Amino acid sequence: MEKINVIHITQKFWPTVGGGQVHIMNLVKELVKEGISSEVICLGVGTKEKINNKFGFPIVYSKYCNNKRFPLIINRFIEAFWIFVMFFKALKFRKNNYLNIIHTHDEFAFLLAMLFKPFFKYKLVDTEHRSLFSKGEKITKMLNKINYKLAKKRCDYIIAVDDGIKKRFKEYNLKNIDLIENGVNVEKFKPEKKRKEYITFVGRFDELKGADLFLKLAIELNKKLKSRKVPAFLVQKNQKIFLRNLKFLMIGEGPLEEFIKNTVKKENIDLTIKIAEHEQLKDYFNKSILVISPLRINSLSLVSLESMACGAINLKSDISSRPITNEKNGFIFKINDFEDLVSKTEYIIKNQSKIDKIGLEARKTIIKDFDIQKSIMKTINIYKLILG
Repeated sequence: MEKINVIHITQKFWPTVGGGQVHIMNLVKELVKEGISSEVICLGVGTKEKINNKFGFPIVYSKYCNNKRFPLIINRFIEAFWIFVMFFKALKFRKNNYLNIIHTHDEFAFLLAMLFKPFFKYKLVDTEHRSLFSKGEKITKMLNKINYKLAKKRCDYIIAVDDGIKKRFKEYNLKNIDLIENGVNVEKFKPEKKRKEYITFVGRFDELKGADLFLKLAIELNKKLKSRKVPAFLVQKNQKIFLRNLKFLMIGEGPLEEFIKNTVKKENIDLTIKIAEHEQLKDYFNKSILVISPLRINSLSLVSLESMACGAINLKSDISSRPITNEKNGFIFKINDFEDLVSKTEYIIKNQSKIDKIGLEARKTIIKDFDIQKSIMKTINIYKLILG
């Protein structure tokens, strides 16, 4: 078979860490291991192009600069210009004597790749990462409608990372689409013996991710801990965990960050806010009594998958409960039902010795259904399919 070269185009990449960036990083690392030439082209910071080979493949940071003093809509147009520049930078990475594929992970890059496809020799694959858009993203929503209509003729294949995204395509009657859910490197994300001390939230600090609900929970439980309405300690595998020292942990950043910091200070909560490298998350998952995902959107959370692979107990809202089966490999609470969230959290904290098996079942679920090798092979098979 002829050699394959895949050029991934995304707006943001490392050191920005989110579900989309982690997905691309995992995918490209595994493609390189399989002998498939791969590059990532993304927007950088500043006016100089940079190339980073830190992860064993080229990351090309294209020129990009904006001004935070400008209104959001102005910066979106500035951003679009730099993505245009970035796209033509990506075209230069096509290789002679290779079968070239452009794999987009961004709405505007996807549009550009379709518009210029007749003039350049490449196959086109797009991965849709986002299940829902905020109210302020009207331009992005409009762009998606254009993309989906154009995709019938110009895109060779579309990959949706969760079922909610795939359903979005139904009204456009697109046939060349497949569901490839996020995968986890189960050799990296695995159980380790660590002192359990955190109730943890990982994700963007906004209402769609439920960051405000987690903060409210931390305030409520903090009051109960101080008033001794929970036991002084619990026992887990002959280890005493003192609940007086129980810590709340939020990893991420986002629009609610300043509000959260101010509230933590005002309420005097033992809540730590961190920005962590993706590689560090496995340590925090293994130190967590509980990982909570109070999502208000239907999304297969990579945080849930990776923490379950570490054997951590997960509590997730029922709008997006997959892959959790309640009280078998995790716990589910009713979306926006704060009393149910508090009740389930207290039950998990107080009954650690009873729910050890749930952590074991969680890891089994990930190994069976979400091993990254399976999702990588599905992606490679799509590449082979469109190349004939």
